[in-house]
Amino acid sequence: AGVLCGAATSVNIDNIHVFDAVINNEETGSTMIGGIAGQLTLYSKISSSSLTNLSINAPSSKNVGGIVGDMRTSASRVSGTVVGGTNVGGIVGTSRQSTISNSYADVDIVGKNTIGGIVGDATRGLVTTSYVKGTVTANEPSNWNGFCVGGVAGSLDSDWEQLTSDAAEPVISNTVVALSEIN
Repeated sequence: AGVLCGAATSVNIDNIHVFDAVINNEETGSTMIGGIAGQLTLYSKISSSSLTNLSINAPSSKNVGGIVGDMRTSASRVSGTVVGGTNVGGIVGTSRQSTISNSYADVDIVGKNTIGGIVGDATRGLVTTSYVKGTVTANEPSNWNGFCVGGVAGSLDSDWEQLTSDAAEPVISNTVVALSEIN
């Protein structure tokens, strides 16, 4: 679910600005909820876009993000409140092989687990030149990892091939975390 679309493939979303959006989802087990889009795949990109005074309330959902629930690339701005279940982030809920850059989040985030100020769960990706402020609160430990909560990412897995090379690229760079509280 998203203000613009639920899911899209191979799209370029540019210069979209949303004000005072409210997304409520009380369904158990729902996945992929974002301010602009629920899921973007296959080289989709969001750029030069913003959500102001966003409110997402999806306490039982997975992959919940201020901009997009599950995606590949982002460069945007969001302010407001994001409430989700697991894999909850201020910008992106779940990011796979993605770059999140030039993004800004001023959000209060609440969820069960795997919660990050910018991205909830990131695998083989990069977070660069981004800024987050607000609060991040997790209220339920996972079955295997305890609490996965972070200023940038709740869970961050690097590229395994890079780990074995002498020239591994950074996973997080040029990013500022100014959260007032992490619980």
